[in-house]
Amino acid sequence: MKTKYEILVSMLDDLCDEAPAEYKKYHPTNEAEVPKARGLAYIHLLLKIRFGLRSFKDREDLITDGTNDGGIDAYYISHASHTIYFIQSKFRNTEQNFDGGKGD
Repeated sequence: MKTKYEILVSMLDDLCDEAPAEYKKYHPTNEAEVPKARGLAYIHLLLKIRFGLRSFKDREDLITDGTNDGGIDAYYISHASHTIYFIQSKFRNTEQNFDGGKGD
């Protein structure tokens, strides 16, 4: 049986596979690039599940992660509730760091 972390990583890798080919940061060419791709996919997962954004491009447009981002990795504006959500995320690259180190 897969652990929660293995299930999450599988979902993140699927989201990376959704990315069009021109979004190279989602298609790592070596192991060193995988954590960054999964970290970005983690933000996509939140935007997809929490806010119902099904389109990769729609989600990508809301991601601000990078240098000089002011600590904001993404945002979402709900016109229905007149609310702006600022998103800061941190993907844990190892199972030991996932879930506060508690595992399953």
